[in-house]
Amino acid sequence: MNTHSRKFFAAAAALLLAAVFLVQSIAFAADALDEDISRTASALARTVSGELGVGDEWTVLALRAAGASADFESYAANALLGGSSVGDTVERQRVALTLYSLGHGGESYVADTPDKTVFDENGIMSYIFGLHLANNGVIGARASADIIAELDARRNGDGGWSVFGSASDVDVTAMALSALAPNKGTPAADELIDGALALLSSRQNDDGGFSSFGTENCESSAQVIIALASLGIDPDGDPDFTKNGHTVYSALAAFRTEDGGYRHTANGEGNRTATVQALLALTAYRRYIGGKSPLFVFDTDASAPTPAPVETAGNTGDVETEKADADTDTAPAPAAAHIDYKPIAAAVIAAAAFAAFAVLFFACKSRNVRDYIIVLLVAAALLAAVFFIKIESPSEHFAPGTSADTTGVVTFSVDASAVGAGIIVPPCAVGIGEGSTVLSVTEEAARRAKIVIDIDAAGTYIRSINGISERDFGALSGWVFRVNGEYPNISCADLTLSPGDTVEWIYTTEPVTP
Repeated sequence: MNTHSRKFFAAAAALLLAAVFLVQSIAFAADALDEDISRTASALARTVSGELGVGDEWTVLALRAAGASADFESYAANALLGGSSVGDTVERQRVALTLYSLGHGGESYVADTPDKTVFDENGIMSYIFGLHLANNGVIGARASADIIAELDARRNGDGGWSVFGSASDVDVTAMALSALAPNKGTPAADELIDGALALLSSRQNDDGGFSSFGTENCESSAQVIIALASLGIDPDGDPDFTKNGHTVYSALAAFRTEDGGYRHTANGEGNRTATVQALLALTAYRRYIGGKSPLFVFDTDASAPTPAPVETAGNTGDVETEKADADTDTAPAPAAAHIDYKPIAAAVIAAAAFAAFAVLFFACKSRNVRDYIIVLLVAAALLAAVFFIKIESPSEHFAPGTSADTTGVVTFSVDASAVGAGIIVPPCAVGIGEGSTVLSVTEEAARRAKIVIDIDAAGTYIRSINGISERDFGALSGWVFRVNGEYPNISCADLTLSPGDTVEWIYTTEPVTP
C-alpha cells in the first residue's frame, strides 16, 4: 500500500470511528430526553387530584403528548357536559382542541366551535387557537388561509404579536408560530414565520432563556421550544437561538426541580403551570428528534415515548400508602422507548467499508489483497467495539429491575445524617423475591432512587452511596446496615430477606458492634 493509500485509510478510519460514536451520542441524547419526559410526566401526574375536567386542558394535552396514563375519557365526558359553561370564548377553543386530541372530534360541540369563537371580540388568541383547530381539520366559515390573513393584519411592527399594545410578547409570538408551523411552505405563512423568528432570536437572553414582562421564566422558554420544534428548528443547536454557547433548551433545565417538576422562575417553588408547559416543550422536542408532526397536530402518530411509572423508592410518602398503590390493579405504563444505536452503527460501518473497497478498486486501482484485508480488519474492530462495549444512558443505568416472582416488600432507607448529608433515601417499599438479599435490594432501590453505589471487588461490601464513601469523615467512617434494628455479623450479599423486613443503611464515623 503506497503512502497516499495509507493516509486515505487513516483518515477514513478516523472519520468512521467518529461517525459511530456520533450515532451513539445521538441515541444517548434521545434516551436522556425520554428520561426527562418520564420524570416530568410523573411529577405532573402527582399534582392531579380527582377527575380532570374543564380548566385542565393544558394538563390533559401535556400528559397525553407524553404518553402518560390518565383518565382521559372522564375528562372528555366532563368537558362535554360542562363545556357550555365557558361560553363562546378562547377557553371553548382549548376544550374543543383537547377533545379532538382525545378522539372526540366528531362531537357537534367541537365542530361548531370555530364559527362560534373565531372573531375579533375574542382577540388574537382566538385566531391562534382557531388556526390550531383548522390545522386538525376542524374548519368553520374561515379556512386556514383566512385565519393566517387575520394574523397578518394583527401583527405588530416588530414582527410578533401581543394580546394588547404594539410591543410584542414572547409567549404570544411563540404560540402564533406553533399554530403557523403546519402551514410552513405557503408564502403567506412563511413571511409571518420569518419575521417572528427574527424577533424571538433578538429577544433571547444571554443565558439562552426568554423573558415575558421583564421576568425570565420557564413558560416563555417552553413556548419558544414548542414553536422551534414544530417548525423543524433544533432548539438545542440552531445558531440563531444560541447565545454565548447557551441554547433555549439548555436554559429550560434551570427551572427543573429535584422531583422532575418545574418552577415559574429559577428561584421559585415548583409550579404546576410551569411543569405543564415544560412537559409540552420536552415532548415537542422529542417529536422533532423523531421526525414526527408538530405537537398540536393530532395525527395517528402523535404520542411520544411512554414514560415510566412513578417509582416508590426515593419518594417521601409513607410505606403503607406506597405498598397499597403497588397492589392496585392498574397496570404500570411501559418504560420510555430506547433507541438501539447498534444496528444503525453496524450499517454505517458496513457502508463505509463497501465505499472503501470501491475507492481502493476504482480510484486507487489497488490489486493488493493486503489493502482489502486491512479494510476488513478495521471494520471488524469497529463492529466489535460497537457490539461488545456497552454504553449506558442514564435511563438504562438507573432502570429498575423486574421480577415475576415477587413475594412481598421490605422497607428500605439510607441515612447519612451523622455527617450532615441528611436522609438520602427516605423509608420506602421495595419488592423482593425468593432469595433476595440486602445487596440485591440495595441495588434495586438505588436504581429507582437514581443514586450511585460503589461495591467492592468481592461484591460483599458497599464502599460508597450517592458519592459519600468510606473514610471520607475519618479513618473509621463508612457504611453499615441494620435489618430489623440489628447489625448482623454477615455480609450484605449473604443476608437473605423476608417480607416485612426493614433494611437501613447508615453512615457512621465510629465502629458498630453487631
